[in-house]
Amino acid sequence: MTELEQTQCTRRLQTALDLFEAGIELVKARKQREHPEADSKTVDLMVQAWLLERAQQEFHCPHLRVLSVTGQK
Repeated sequence: MTELEQTQCTRRLQTALDLFEAGIELVKARKQREHPEADSKTVDLMVQAWLLERAQQEFHCPHLRVLSVTGQK
């Protein structure tokens, strides 16, 4: 892979990651609007649940589950 191709791949990946983060922020904002009484931790859990549901549907893996930062259930 040439240096130019590597740079292009890096930019494409960064764009994809930026779009993913923007999408997460949009979902978070929607959850906050739908549940104004929820605190930030609860909203984060709702977003996490939404992401898990999407992953289970996309990859047809109902056994997927969320792990904490330490890798525990």
